Amino acid sequence: MQSTNGINQPVDSVGRKEAAEVVLANLAECSEVLDELQESSKRKYSRFNLRYNNDDPAAILLPHLTVLKHICQILQLRATAELAVGKRTKTFSDINFSGARFSNLNLTNVEIDACNTTGMKFRGVLVADLFDAYRKKA
Repeated sequence: MQSTNGINQPVDSVGRKEAAEVVLANLAECSEVLDELQESSKRKYSRFNLRYNNDDPAAILLPHLTVLKHICQILQLRATAELAVGKRTKTFSDINFSGARFSNLNLTNVEIDACNTTGMKFRGVLVADLFDAYRKKA
């Protein structure tokens, strides 16, 4: 008996890259919406129209929560598929690392371009100070 994908369609044995290409092809139909959401997320003061001043914060209705969770799952799927096909530069455009801390990373051959590095530190030293020292030395 041949295995199916849950909707009674045969599943052929395919590699990770080929599967990722199929995922990206299927997600292409929602790329305009995802691009619009990405642009909208850059607005500094955007927020949901919720009753934040409710006396009982636990009673605040969150009708958008399910939609946001679904969008996050789609973005995660897209990022994973893009990594599988080698689209690393596009993958991280969906991510905001503000306030994040990283350790034990392999950054071999990583390129950082057109990024706001204000306040970014490398081993406790501001990146801006490292750049200044490099420019003075050159």
